[in-house]
Amino acid sequence: MITEETLITTYLHNRKTPIQPKSILYHSHYGNAMSCNPYAIFKTFMQEPNFNEFVHIWTIRDETLRTELKNTYSLPNVKFVDRDLDYAKYLAIAEYIVENVSFPHYFAKRTEQTTIHTWHSITVKTLGVDDNRYNSKNTVRSFLNADYIISPNDFMTNIYKNSYQLGGIYPGKVLEIGYPRNDLTLRGSVEVKAKKTLLYAPTWRGTGATATATEDNYNFIKETKERLACEFEEYNVLVRLHNLSYKLFENLGYDLSIFVAPTIDANEMLSQIDMLITDYSSIYMDFMLTDRPIYFYWYDYDEYNAVRGVYFKPDELPGEVSYSMEELFRHLKQHKTVDYAKLKQKYLYNEDGFASKRCIDIAFNKMAKESAFEVAQKKKLLLDFSNSDLEEYRQYYRNVKTIRL
Repeated sequence: MITEETLITTYLHNRKTPIQPKSILYHSHYGNAMSCNPYAIFKTFMQEPNFNEFVHIWTIRDETLRTELKNTYSLPNVKFVDRDLDYAKYLAIAEYIVENVSFPHYFAKRTEQTTIHTWHSITVKTLGVDDNRYNSKNTVRSFLNADYIISPNDFMTNIYKNSYQLGGIYPGKVLEIGYPRNDLTLRGSVEVKAKKTLLYAPTWRGTGATATATEDNYNFIKETKERLACEFEEYNVLVRLHNLSYKLFENLGYDLSIFVAPTIDANEMLSQIDMLITDYSSIYMDFMLTDRPIYFYWYDYDEYNAVRGVYFKPDELPGEVSYSMEELFRHLKQHKTVDYAKLKQKYLYNEDGFASKRCIDIAFNKMAKESAFEVAQKKKLLLDFSNSDLEEYRQYYRNVKTIRL
């Protein structure tokens, strides 16, 4: 097993070598798949006339998946590398880096590099200093290492500014251009199927800074799928786990064949889904683009809200909220129609199927757009949270904000 010390040594060694011109490193959900916003940007880039001018490097953790992808994308300028030494190397020498969660704590952007942080949700869960149980130090550090942060709307722009407290210290530009991944949903073609498809997509659970998985959690999801399939035989019932949950269940040796594989991009899949059931996942925001029914299963709302917290009240959601299986079944059978127009106007006004193109034009083709704006910065600060706990981090950021004002 490769140690963290070896990864850091590899990274630091390669920082001494020249940047590889026109190389792009893509890293999505810790290297678990080609997915989300980085994947959408890559797919759109494949249609660009200058695609072959760049070397496209994907970090993929699983060796079997890397082999499959190499066979699928058999192109001389597309590479698939491991998430160990190769990842550390290209973090140091790639001219462009596209990330959707966070950079390793040892990463420090070189002057010659351009980094694009796409993030991965229009959040329902509280984030940053709004989330009392979670230490966001490396997420904040990753944002500060980004030349561009992609935002789908002003709601998320304010999350970056206030919840992650980037206002006044972030040196880059926020691109409020929509989410590239939603291009995949909007452009997906609907297939004719013998049965309609119902998707249950629960988010991850955890009481600490990381996700946790238990046998009870696994059995609950499995039983939910079985009961839905039994009660609604006219639907093909699928379960899509959060990437963190899938990985944890895999490590525990549970049967994963009952779930949608994480290698299938969620937004491409949404174009084929007829009905969605979720909880506190942001997937419903993306699914609103289809104008199809959404239901919320908040069976553990009191506990979840106390531990993590959510930004939206039940009456602010685009669908019925259920707190028990019986209530969920009743709502599903009632087929209550909800008009998404106002919510789409509030949160999805930038989603037109061309967000990826806008990102490429601004970040790679250097075409300035009005949608790129700076979060004002008055001072350059070195922030080191490597040994701080959450309260120290929050207090330090209060002090920074006070200094700035």
